[in-house]
Amino acid sequence: MQQDRHATGACRDKLLHAKLDQARAIAMMRDGSGILTGFSLAIPQPESTGFGPVVAPDPGTAAHLISHLSQEIPPPYRLNVPSRQETLLHKLSHMGFSHANPEPPP
Repeated sequence: MQQDRHATGACRDKLLHAKLDQARAIAMMRDGSGILTGFSLAIPQPESTGFGPVVAPDPGTAAHLISHLSQEIPPPYRLNVPSRQETLLHKLSHMGFSHANPEPPP
């Protein structure tokens, strides 16, 4: 939960616990000491499986977490990736994910 708090600046513990209860799969990354450095959840939705939140220290780790989930869960998938995450969007494109709905303007 600390990683999410650091990434978002908010305490979302109750939300994350609820999402954990809904998750069909969980992907986690740990460093060499076994400390959790990133995670993502696969949450069933009416017409797809949503991947998120994706909490990672860098785009490469985020892409790895998403890749792991996509190997465990059959498509279709939905990810909400902010357009400012250009590196992650590029990596996801190379992994075969496509940009379905552009982000609305601010």
